Amino acid sequence: MLREVDVPTYPSVNWWPNNVRPYESELSFLARFCALNCIPPRTCFDFLKMESWSYFPPSEGDIARVSSLLREDRARLLQLFQHAVDLQECGSYAPPREREKGWSVRYCPACVRHGYHSYLHEVSWLSKCPIHMTDLIRVSAIGSGKMAARRVLTLKRLMQEHCASWPDYARDGFPTREPGALQVLASWVRDACEAAQKMKRGERWRSGESTHLGHLSMAQAIGQLRALAPMPTEIEPLFTECGGTWVAHREHFSSVAKRELERLNARGLSFDSLFRFYKDTGETSDGSPAWYCKTVQQGIKERHGTCRCQWEHVKGPFSEFYWVKVVAEELGPLSFQCPFEVALTELELDWGRRGRALSARLAQRDMYRFLEKSRAMRDAGVLSYKAGASLSPDGYLYAMQDVWPCCEWDQDSPLLDLFRTAARWEIECAHSAITRWLDNIDQGIEPFRRDDPLYCVRLYDDDDGLSLVRWSKVHA
Repeated sequence: MLREVDVPTYPSVNWWPNNVRPYESELSFLARFCALNCIPPRTCFDFLKMESWSYFPPSEGDIARVSSLLREDRARLLQLFQHAVDLQECGSYAPPREREKGWSVRYCPACVRHGYHSYLHEVSWLSKCPIHMTDLIRVSAIGSGKMAARRVLTLKRLMQEHCASWPDYARDGFPTREPGALQVLASWVRDACEAAQKMKRGERWRSGESTHLGHLSMAQAIGQLRALAPMPTEIEPLFTECGGTWVAHREHFSSVAKRELERLNARGLSFDSLFRFYKDTGETSDGSPAWYCKTVQQGIKERHGTCRCQWEHVKGPFSEFYWVKVVAEELGPLSFQCPFEVALTELELDWGRRGRALSARLAQRDMYRFLEKSRAMRDAGVLSYKAGASLSPDGYLYAMQDVWPCCEWDQDSPLLDLFRTAARWEIECAHSAITRWLDNIDQGIEPFRRDDPLYCVRLYDDDDGLSLVRWSKVHA
C-alpha cells in the first residue's frame, strides 16, 4: 500500500506495479482503479487529476506524478496514454476522429470475458477487435452526471456482468497470448505513419475546404494511407473502411518557380494567398481557371437540358440550406435552385468570377478584400492593371468599377504554369465529385451536403524545385 500525504482523506491506494495491461484503454484503467479502491469516478478523477485527459494527452509531469502515486512502471503508463497504434500521427493524412465517442462505449464481447478493454476498441477506423477479429459492439453511456463518469460506470457494469475475476485478471498472458492480427496491424500503422510524416516534411500547401465541402472521409484517409504503405490483406477486414484504390500523380516545377515563391514569401505572400488571388482575378485566357471552369460548366448544362429536377435548395433558419422535394412540372415559370444550378454556382464561386455568383452585399465585401490584396500583389510585381482601369493618384485601383477584370497576372511569371495546373486539378477533382453526386440523385438517392475528397492537391518542396501532387481515386 502506498501512503499519499497530499490526499489525507484517501491515505492509501489499492494498486500494484505492472498492473497496466498491453494496449489497455485509459477508460479500463480508470474503471479498474475505481473498483479496486471502492470509490466513485469523481473521486478517482480528483485523486489522479485525470478527467481532462480524455481530450488532451497527459504531459510528462502528469505521467510521472501518477507513476509515483501508484508505483506503476512509467514505461507502462507511457504505453497506456501515448498510444503506440495510432493513425493520428499521420497528420493531415490521418482519418477523422470519432465525434460521438464520448456518448458511448465500444467493446469486444470476447475481450470483456477476460475483463479486458483496449483503446483500439474505440478508434473510429476499426470495426473489429484486432485480437479476436470479432465485431465491436457499441453501448450508450446511460445514467446521470458528467459524461466521463458515465463512461467509466458503463464499462464497469459491462465487466462485472461478463467477467467474474474483474477488476483482477488471470495471469495467463492475455492479451499477448492471443495476438490475432494485432502485431500485423501495429506494424502497418507504424509504416503508414512514417510514410505520411515523410510526405508532410516537404509539404508547403494543400488545397483547402470550400463552403460546400464536408469533412475528410474515413474512406479517403485509409485509401490514401494504403497507397503510401501497402496494407496486408489479413488486416483489411478490421477496418471500418478500406477506401478503395488511390493513386498520386506528381508533376515537377523548376527551381526558378521555387525561388520566385521564396521571394514572394519573404514579402509576406504565401502560396495560398497568391493562388487564391490568382483564381479571384478570373483570368479568361486559354488554360486559365475561369476558362477551364467554363468548359466544365458547359458540360453540366448540356447534361441538364430541360430541368426536370425534383429537389430544390432552400434557405432555412440561421442561414442553413436544405433540400426540399418538389414537382418541377408544377412550378411553372418560377426559377429555383436545383442540384445542377447549385453545382454550377459552386464552380463559379471557386474558380470563375466570384462577383457574378455572390449576392450584392457579399460581392461588395469581396471586392474590398480583393482591392486590398491587389495592392500587395502589384507592389510585389506579380500583376499589372489593364488599360482603361481607373486608378487613384497613388497608382492603385479605384473601388467604383468592376475591379476583377482590371487586374492582369504577369504572363512571364514562373508561377503561372504552377497555378494553372493546381487550379485545373482542383476543378477536375470537383467535377468528378459533382458527377458522382448528380449520378446518385438520378438513381433516386436524396441529395445531401457533399463530402468531396479533401486536400487532393498538394505542393511539396523537392531537391531541385517544387512538386505538385494530385490524389485521385480509381473508380471501376
